[in-house]
Amino acid sequence: MNKKRIVLHMGHTKTGSSALQSFLHSNAPLLKEQKATYYKPLNIYNNNPGQPNAGFLDANHRNMQHLLDQEIEELKRVLSETDVLILSDETLFSKVKQYASFKEFLRKIDADIDVIIYLREQTSWFLSAWKQYIKGQIGVYSYRGWIRRNSWVVNYYRLTKRLEEAFGKDHIYLRIYDKKTFLQGNLFADFILTIGLQWDER
Repeated sequence: MNKKRIVLHMGHTKTGSSALQSFLHSNAPLLKEQKATYYKPLNIYNNNPGQPNAGFLDANHRNMQHLLDQEIEELKRVLSETDVLILSDETLFSKVKQYASFKEFLRKIDADIDVIIYLREQTSWFLSAWKQYIKGQIGVYSYRGWIRRNSWVVNYYRLTKRLEEAFGKDHIYLRIYDKKTFLQGNLFADFILTIGLQWDER
């Protein structure tokens, strides 16, 4: 019997994560044919209740430990019915302090853990993220001030080294967010093939 496997998609932000999450959610029957499941958390910790995307450990909740205990039990239950469990949280990549704690959270489940991340060229990422920032908030920072405040997020070397320390280099799959580099020229196909599943044109 093969050991169970968790595939943790950690973003990065502005790399098609919401579209990928919706794709995985809507193609659940085809994933099931390959004994894979896209997991939707019991407790949505971000601001998207009822949506297929969710943020793990992304809130300060007075009942957080209780919620996480519930989540572990549900993860175990779902994993007992599948071979590959896919988790996705586009915000986790930038939460460097949570890498080790999140691995400890998942270690309560007897499964191998692989991490997949899409990285976008830095200047392109800055422009896209800045546009989202000014649409969603009153302009608290100038563009230059905002770049200074967020420049650590695109220090990919530092962040991936911390990931390797937490999960092991052999379990990290780094992908470039660029149509020219996607397997079959398609983000969805690239994700499915990179994590070791079979791409089906359906």
